Amino acid sequence: LFVIPSLTKGRPRNPFTGVGYLSAFLTANSIANDVIDMNLGCSLSALFRKIQEFNPDLIGFFLMTRNYKNNYKIINELKSKLNIDIVIGGPHVSTMRKAVLERCLADYAIKLEGEYTLKDLISGEETENIPGLIYRHGENIIENEDREFIANLDSIPFPTYDKFELKKYYGNS
Repeated sequence: LFVIPSLTKGRPRNPFTGVGYLSAFLTANSIANDVIDMNLGCSLSALFRKIQEFNPDLIGFFLMTRNYKNNYKIINELKSKLNIDIVIGGPHVSTMRKAVLERCLADYAIKLEGEYTLKDLISGEETENIPGLIYRHGENIIENEDREFIANLDSIPFPTYDKFELKKYYGNS
């Protein structure tokens, strides 16, 4: 389950392309997923309901630096109330790296391109063997080596937006 926390004022014009790529990649690899864009008016209580309905094994958050403190609060509240692993990614994580796990209760962080790192994590690979992953190990936060950038972009499916509420984006209603 991907969550796009509140990043903008007003309705966004478009879905986030990076989340569209991740969703398409997971679907192509037979991994069930869904998307909740909180920018479209989803409250925290509605988010909790959607999580309970979908019943995911893992919740992924897309983070930009804008509004990061509020997004950390959402992650911390989910973590304190639900027994579900949380992974965060996006530009904020790629810039801040280990500092994000020092400041919020997420279990994992993915830096740079996330498709293969997320797939490896979901598939149960040993965390220490997953390039691009930052994770908690007891009291320590471990940052693995960077994953090489995807050389053959044709290996990644085009983003799909079937999991997004497209009619709610600005100009689409």
